[in-house]
Amino acid sequence: MERFLVRSKPPTTSAETVESDNPVPPKEKREKTVSRQYHESYLSYGFSWTGDVNIPQPECVLCREKLANSNMVPSKLKRHLETKHPFHAERNLAYFKRARDLNQRQQDRLLDCVKVSEKAMEASYMLAELIAKQKKPHTIAETLILPACKIIAGVMLGPDAANELSKVPASDNTIKRRIDDMSEDIEQHLTEKLQASGRFSLQIDESTDISGAAQLLANVRYVDGDSIKETFFFCKEMASHTTGEEIFKVTDNYLKENNLCWSMCVSLCTDGAACMTGRVRGFIAKVKAQNPQIVTNHCILHREALVAKTMPPELTEVLNQAVQMVNYIKSRPLKSRLFSQLCAEMGADHQSLILHTEVDGCLGGKSYPVFTSFGKSFWNFHVNTLSHIRTGSRMRAGAPGWLTLQTYLGISTS
Repeated sequence: MERFLVRSKPPTTSAETVESDNPVPPKEKREKTVSRQYHESYLSYGFSWTGDVNIPQPECVLCREKLANSNMVPSKLKRHLETKHPFHAERNLAYFKRARDLNQRQQDRLLDCVKVSEKAMEASYMLAELIAKQKKPHTIAETLILPACKIIAGVMLGPDAANELSKVPASDNTIKRRIDDMSEDIEQHLTEKLQASGRFSLQIDESTDISGAAQLLANVRYVDGDSIKETFFFCKEMASHTTGEEIFKVTDNYLKENNLCWSMCVSLCTDGAACMTGRVRGFIAKVKAQNPQIVTNHCILHREALVAKTMPPELTEVLNQAVQMVNYIKSRPLKSRLFSQLCAEMGADHQSLILHTEVDGCLGGKSYPVFTSFGKSFWNFHVNTLSHIRTGSRMRAGAPGWLTLQTYLGISTS
């Protein structure tokens, strides 16, 4: 009958009411962690230890199975021996010592085969440096260079020397990591030198590569000891627009990442593009807002290109005629082969011409000095195959005055 009775609750006091409103959380029980240590007597059960010295793990010398640290007790070790290895339960201590030493020798032999020596590591870095300088694909080390070195070493020094070369890491991923490591090291040393110098000048230019991606390149000039050095600074890909604000944002972020500031930049060289020289949103305007004392210059290479567009009429006629001749030869494979054959027979320094481009200024920059170096070979070919070209100019191509102006252009662009 007791379960059918409804008992009245005793009246609660004010203190109990406050405690019920603000209950006290129960105290959490901390689990005690016990680290068991290894004893030499455990070897009689077929167990050594591995892992951390403070928290060792028992390891069976027969099956190489690792147990938890809580199993580091004689009863559990003995149970493992009797259940997993019943045929070895009656073995003596010397047997388990030999098994432990054998496992250790096998492990050392495996480490010797896997571990890369210092000389092999140095050779791998030097190989990656050569590949990076020659701008070759990373797979060339594993597919061509290393096999060729093995063949040469095997013939000259014997098979043992060829086997030693197999220890040099030369996979494509390894070469990539080596190049990245050297790049980071060079960048770190350059940043330290710029921070120690306290003053540097920048040359910034934005260009589009063959894949259509906009690349922002920068060179830096700084004082290193008693000399002034100039080197490559960075190359960053522009994600979207190539405006002055975006160029300044990319450059400013790179300087901040390397603990550099615009107050250390004393000079800035750019081209004459609107995104660089704009008064309001140009890159130079953004830089001067950070450092009003900075000196800005126009790139001298672009000045040469601009001068080439506004030359005197006589030089312009000679340049246009030379461009027309070069492009006529380069656009026809048969003419190019005949021209190369003629140059080889006459002993010319060069045997091919460079196609004219507008980017580098006068006849592609380097192509005009090459053009003038052909001398008599080119004019013999001109008389035989290019005499039908008519430019409508007042000066005939090949005349003495024409040759003089052409030589002057070749010297001025070299």
